[in-house]
Amino acid sequence: MNNEYEISMIILPLIIFIAGFAMLKWPPKSPNWFVGYRTRRSSQSQEAWDFAQAASGRYCAIAGVLTTLATCAILLLDNIFVITETFSTVVVILQLAVLMGVVPYTERKLKAKF
Repeated sequence: MNNEYEISMIILPLIIFIAGFAMLKWPPKSPNWFVGYRTRRSSQSQEAWDFAQAASGRYCAIAGVLTTLATCAILLLDNIFVITETFSTVVVILQLAVLMGVVPYTERKLKAKF
């Protein structure tokens, strides 16, 4: 990686993975309004809370790995892609879209179980 655009493209997926791993390894113990996957449905019971933390953590960990791999592949193919500010912005927006998928995924899982 030789410029700040490439670095900015790789930071977000790594943060997504680390957050997902942390949610799986050290989930918040009880419903709160500060840490964890916090929605009305996930806060309905302790069982729903625990389930939501595991589901969202699993999603984030997998999404983090996949987006990191995809971003690394793009960076390795730098002779095809010209890494500009606009290009890196588009990649980061797509990474954020993947991250935002945690909400519908987890809510769908919660609705099916509870």
